[in-house]
Formats: sequence, C-alpha cells, structure tokens
Amino acid sequence: MINNYILQSLNINKVSNIEELENVLRELIQEISLCALARKGLFNKVAFYGGTCLRIFYRLGRFSEDLDFNVIKDNVEFNWDDYIGSCKDAIESFGLSTTIHKKEGYDDGEIRRRIIKVRYYELAKEYLGDVQMNKEQLLSVKLEVSMQYTHGASYDVKTLVSPNFASVLCYDFNSLFAGKLCALLTRGWAHRVKGRDFYDYMFYLNNKAKLNIIYFKNKLENSLGEKINNISLDYIKEMLRDKFKSTDFESVRRDIKPFVNDKHILDAITLETFMNSVDSLEY
Repeated sequence: MINNYILQSLNINKVSNIEELENVLRELIQEISLCALARKGLFNKVAFYGGTCLRIFYRLGRFSEDLDFNVIKDNVEFNWDDYIGSCKDAIESFGLSTTIHKKEGYDDGEIRRRIIKVRYYELAKEYLGDVQMNKEQLLSVKLEVSMQYTHGASYDVKTLVSPNFASVLCYDFNSLFAGKLCALLTRGWAHRVKGRDFYDYMFYLNNKAKLNIIYFKNKLENSLGEKINNISLDYIKEMLRDKFKSTDFESVRRDIKPFVNDKHILDAITLETFMNSVDSLEY
C-alpha cells in the first residue's frame, strides 16, 4: 500500500499528469534516500553537490535526476554496498517496490555508481486513474560518488526536513558555483549541450553567488589535465563569452524543458541573455 506521505506530496504539488508525477516522485525518492544515507553515516566520507543539492537545499527552480557526491579527503575507502541497502529499505517502507542495480566497472574506479529503480504503475493508477504506461515501467535515480578529491572547497551542513530530519554535508554555495562553472566550460556530453548547466549558472548569478576561485582553478586544472599558472576574473569571463558564442541555445532550451514547470522561462534563454550575464560574475 502506498504511504499517505507520497499521496499528500503529489497533492501539494498539484500533480495532474504522468510527467509531473514522475518529477515529484523522483524528488521524493531522492529525499528518502538522502535521509537513509545520512543515518548510515555516508556524510562522514562524502559531501553532496550538483543539481539535486541545489534543488533540495537552495530551491533551484528545476527538477534534477541524480544524487551526486564527492569524497572530502584523499585516499577514502568507499563501497556502496555498505550504504545502498538502507535506501532500498527506506523507499519500500513507503510502499514502493524497489530494486538496486549496479553496472560492471563502477565498484572500484574513479566513479562509484548505483541506480535505484522504482516501479510506480500502481501509484500512477491510484492517483491519476487510467494511465497509458507499461505496468513494468521503472523510475530511476542514479547515485554517484566521485573518488577524485579536489582541494579548495568549503562545506556547509544542511538540515533535511522531510521525510525525516537528517544532517547532510554539502558543498557550500560558492563552491557549488565553482564546480558548475567548470562543468559548463569543459563538459563533453555525447556531443550535445547539457542545457541544465546553463540554467544553473543563471540561478547562481541571480542568487548572488561569489565564485570560489581557488576551488574553480583546481577543478579546471583537473578537467583540462594541465597546470594553469595565472587565473583572473577577466580570463574566466573571456572563457564564458567564447563558450556562449559557440553554444546552440535551441539545444539548451530543449534540454531544460522537461525539468521546468514554467515553460515561459525558456524564452529568456538566449545568447544575448548569457552574454550580458558575464559582467555579473564575482569572486
């Protein structure tokens, strides 16, 4: 039986179709998993970052898919098997059938990954009525730990309120911005634009983030595989301008569209908007 907490959350978010249900349910699974992982002591070894961190703790205006973590010191021993079972147990306690998947090669490399898959046909049928979907359809949430420690980040402890109270170690706002800016400038994503990087970049600027330039420099060196002797705000701004000039903003809008409820925001995602944004960058 589906827990009332799930149904109430769908009501609060005024879910009216399958896409909205998937977005809200994925976020609930993320929060349930974070709470379970915190109680298992995960955040003694890693910190939370990425779009879902922004969504949950900083009210990012788009939905996010994955749970991303990074080790907080060198030479950390980590195995998902010590933690992931708690996620399965917690999600199933809310009445959702759950399986955990792992892919060969993601147990001992630089990226350690597990995928939570939840069957949700019964929930969709109970909440929306007659739905056109495969009864075996699964909703996935990917969990990744990067084992590459980069010096220079700062951290905050955030309190997760629902479904239960838990303390979550996160990268602080300015360090999150540094990581996102590095990803925006360097990410290779199967020859496509990851529009969510651009959306998040504007979110940081609109919320007065100041770039953690030390962490940014170290992340950029790791990504490029080369030493950067001198880095300045003007240098970074020029990199951004070059990036925006070479970006297909139609692809950016197309990537963002499924993750935002207010589609009007897509009208502001243009070359002109992003070129004008560069002068707002501070550290």
